[in-house]
Amino acid sequence: MGLLDNPYVIAEAGTCHSAPDRQTRLIRALEYVRAAAQSGANAVKFQLFLAPSPRTMFCWHRGDEKNLTRWKNSVLSLDDWLIVKYHADRAKIDLLFSCFEHEAIGYLHWLKVKASKIASRAARNF
Repeated sequence: MGLLDNPYVIAEAGTCHSAPDRQTRLIRALEYVRAAAQSGANAVKFQLFLAPSPRTMFCWHRGDEKNLTRWKNSVLSLDDWLIVKYHADRAKIDLLFSCFEHEAIGYLHWLKVKASKIASRAARNF
């Protein structure tokens, strides 16, 4: 059996759950979990923001202000993400995150995720 015989597929949800109201965000996040599981993916990965701003993000870049509204409209509480995690676990799909803020990294412990990704754009800061 070769390396490519059993790939680990990650469905990228990013901030596609973004919406002006929290309830819609949560519903959309759950829909992405369901769609990823139904497609046969092993995991679904979201971008995790808590209070995105130049002050809170460790990888803020010039021009990011154009994304700020979308990022703010993707914020969910820890309780909301725990609901998403519960549904991911029930669907037998891993829940993963890309983090952009130090405080958001702390959520990973409470969510008991198997893996996470520090935003690749942060590499420009090191």
